[in-house]
Amino acid sequence: MLNNDLKIIQDWIHYKLIHIYSLTEKLNSLILKDMDDNKSKINELKNHQIPNFKESIYERGYKTPRELKELEKVEPETVKEFNRQFWISIKLIWEESQIAMAENSFLQLNNSSIFLLTIAHFENGLRLLCEYYKKERKITLSWRDLKGSSLDVYKNYFIKVVGLNYNFGKSTKWSEMRESYLIRNFLIHKGGILDDSEQSKKALVIASKNKLLKFNESYELIISKDYLNNVIEVADNFYLDFFNNAK
Repeated sequence: MLNNDLKIIQDWIHYKLIHIYSLTEKLNSLILKDMDDNKSKINELKNHQIPNFKESIYERGYKTPRELKELEKVEPETVKEFNRQFWISIKLIWEESQIAMAENSFLQLNNSSIFLLTIAHFENGLRLLCEYYKKERKITLSWRDLKGSSLDVYKNYFIKVVGLNYNFGKSTKWSEMRESYLIRNFLIHKGGILDDSEQSKKALVIASKNKLLKFNESYELIISKDYLNNVIEVADNFYLDFFNNAK
């Protein structure tokens, strides 16, 4: 049975992860809706597009503004339609570029940002627990006094300083979060783009084993919504197990 302070920490970690999950779903839905709106606009524009109309005017020898001005004197409706078709083609290019940006940039930027937020929250939960045990057990040594990577520092503090009986080595969720933390480092320090660094090699190994992670043709790591939601679920399940079994 958790005491009141631990229960507060547990609930805060859990509900924050729920909120992050909801944020992921909402923002992805908004981006996809925006893409659908762009596609609807494209279809509407294409309904008013006359294929090869501009080219037919060019083939008649009217290419420059001066030549089109001369045509307007004898065929004003033709030039009016030419101008209309010209702006339809411009608008189509714009709407199609918006879809491409949403698919290639907006979703990736959104998911990567929320992924980094998730890892930060996961770390913050561990830090709060370290501070709780330090105060509750009147421990002089702080987790900040230990050396190593962040997750190793927290783990060592729980086991070697606090004396908790929790088997991190057998926790598959802990192992998965360690891999997510390596992906986090790769995104922050390498921009998610492969090079010949050790961080890139580690990220490539992790991605090769995880069907939810992939690199695009530009060697950039893509954080999918499915991968992001899986990380949130793994983080939540780790804490559930930790609160139930760490004594």
